[in-house]
Amino acid sequence: MCLIKRLFKLLLYPDKGPLDEFINHLNRLRDPSHVRESSLSEWKELFADNHLTKEDIHYWDLQIDYQDWIKRGRTPESVQKEIVSHLQAADPETKQLFQLQFDEYHQPTSLCLKAALLQGIKQ
Repeated sequence: MCLIKRLFKLLLYPDKGPLDEFINHLNRLRDPSHVRESSLSEWKELFADNHLTKEDIHYWDLQIDYQDWIKRGRTPESVQKEIVSHLQAADPETKQLFQLQFDEYHQPTSLCLKAALLQGIKQ
């Protein structure tokens, strides 16, 4: 019997709803080519549809420096203003989940995404 193992490093988003909409909209603002990140339940379904057994390897919080993230995305200044407004308008639950941090002028300084290393096993 042949055993095939694949590692998947990915970002995990909340299941569909306001938190999912918030973070996917944020990514589309920064990168217009962004389509949508998937939730853990969607990844589990994808694994099952492809006859893969999912094995959790590691989960972690991926801390993102806001200015670095904006620079790496080559985000135009007009869009940066939209992103700042979007982050500032986040409700308390969203701010907590994504660990949104702001400076004394209420400008974003950092955020956190949820990451995972999963292994798919096919027999």
